[in-house]
Amino acid sequence: MESEIVMFIYRIETDDGIGCYRFMNDFPFLQEHNEDIEHHPTPYNDTGILRGMEEGEICGFTSLTKLKKWFTLQEIKLLRADGFTIKKVEVINITAYGEKQVLAIRVPPLYEFVNCDENGDIIKEHIGETNNASRT
Repeated sequence: MESEIVMFIYRIETDDGIGCYRFMNDFPFLQEHNEDIEHHPTPYNDTGILRGMEEGEICGFTSLTKLKKWFTLQEIKLLRADGFTIKKVEVINITAYGEKQVLAIRVPPLYEFVNCDENGDIIKEHIGETNNASRT
């Protein structure tokens, strides 16, 4: 019997799977992270990755310990107050291992649906997994 290897990464995101750095302008400390290449390198500056993100990739961490070295407890609390939580995300593949973070491809959705109003106009497109969480 062939066993399947299940891989996970940890990241801070919304219930819709959107990472906190998409909202960098809303959080001054995330802007500071972006300028602190030594402690918070972009994938392009992270030893082992040294490239930009490709379509479909997300950033994350191989352990909660690494995530907590990246974000302080206070930063996590500020993000949580705005709807972000630490998620254990199933991934198909870790495409690059950096010194501080990893790039990965999220497990694809199992279903897709569109919410429409009474006129048939799209209100919100939703792509979800078995736990009903959508992804980016």
